[in-house]
Amino acid sequence: MTLFPQPYINATALSVTRKAQPAGDPSSWIQLSANESAFGASPLVHDALAKASQRPELYPEPSSAVLRKALSETFGFSPDSLICGNGSEAIIETIYRCYARPGDEVVFSRHSFIQFRIFADRVGAKAVLTDETDHHTDIDAILAAITPRTKIVVVANPNNPTGTVLPTSEIRRLRDALRPDIVLLLDSAYAEYVADPAYTAGHELVEGTENVIVTRTFSKAFGLAGLRVAWAHGPQSMIAILNRMRQIGNVGALAQAAAVAALQDMAFMRNAVAETAVLRAALSRQLEALGFASLPGHGNFLCTAFADSRAAHAFLLERGIILRPIEDYDLAGFLRITVGTAEQNAALVAALTEYAQSAAA
Repeated sequence: MTLFPQPYINATALSVTRKAQPAGDPSSWIQLSANESAFGASPLVHDALAKASQRPELYPEPSSAVLRKALSETFGFSPDSLICGNGSEAIIETIYRCYARPGDEVVFSRHSFIQFRIFADRVGAKAVLTDETDHHTDIDAILAAITPRTKIVVVANPNNPTGTVLPTSEIRRLRDALRPDIVLLLDSAYAEYVADPAYTAGHELVEGTENVIVTRTFSKAFGLAGLRVAWAHGPQSMIAILNRMRQIGNVGALAQAAAVAALQDMAFMRNAVAETAVLRAALSRQLEALGFASLPGHGNFLCTAFADSRAAHAFLLERGIILRPIEDYDLAGFLRITVGTAEQNAALVAALTEYAQSAAA
């Protein structure tokens, strides 16, 4: 007999695996495809990990109580309005499982995080992709796509992989126009990097509602991508439902300890964000001087246009530099470039200078 998996699986992009890799020693590769922090984690995190790792036989505290308390003290939200997860993807998928089912619709911008589509497939819901304006999420297009079957609207702000942002006023307009039986999920994974005064992560939009939730992560600005720890802030009624559906002990003991320590060193995170902004602006200027224009980015990455993105990607792979092709995001003419260290960025610019010269020959 033949086993038949769910029909959507074969059509699902392998977004969770690193794709093409260079030849040679992996220690020499320049990895600029996964939006990992170029600055790592705070020294306090490393100290916490060294202490926590002494008791690996113990299960983690199942509700992340100490971490939720630390988040509450840092951001001012009630611990009962917070939930933690094994990366923000795990929290988002739990939201889908709680609020969408076969026949329902999930609405989001066309070039949003690819997992938004995959999660809809997993629960049998229909993914409704809306058009964008200059690679920005278009709130009017989202509102026009709402039907009686809509159960979840997702907005990544800043958006991945484009890096573009919307002012909070636009998100508020969307919230106020939605039916109360539609979940508004704001994915603010890159919020720490945004300096635009018109932007907020969206937490104030949760207050007074029963249907708005904001997801955040320690993977990016805090440098904890390898530990998979994130959190969300929402109405207590929604958090109680999500807690019934999440996995038991869904955040490991090391991840909890590291996240608590990271919150004790916000200065380290802010310095990493400031340095990233300087490097991002410099890299964008250097790429544009070579003829490779980037979208206005507000994360720790750039979405950069190439006349032949496949050729550019292959050229860089041969030199041990890994970028993220985003054809699976319907952005075939672009590559997503993580902002690396100054040395990594210099190596990338040197390689692309060589590429541009060879392409012009």
